[in-house]
Amino acid sequence: MTNTQSRWDPNTRSHRFWILAVSLSITTGSAIMPALPALQKAFPAYPATLINFLATIPQVPVLLMFVFSGQLANRFGIKKVISTGIMLMAITGILPSVLTNFWLIF
Repeated sequence: MTNTQSRWDPNTRSHRFWILAVSLSITTGSAIMPALPALQKAFPAYPATLINFLATIPQVPVLLMFVFSGQLANRFGIKKVISTGIMLMAITGILPSVLTNFWLIF
């Protein structure tokens, strides 16, 4: 067992926070669903199927992280991997509110 893994204690408050943050980020992928009609009005030149795809595309990085999370956690530490993932999801979740280009939002 590596030194990083031996320090992981799910009973501490900070670790419970990170576990909750990861589970919320995974389950809130469908939170964009109510905004899809407004996106279709904002981008009428794009087909509805492409705009609806915005609701499922966030799950692709989650799937990739599931595949490589063990190797990344062993190399960088579980705290760094989880906190980096949460920060990336926060940034990419906020950016569409200020972007006007559909492909940048996508």
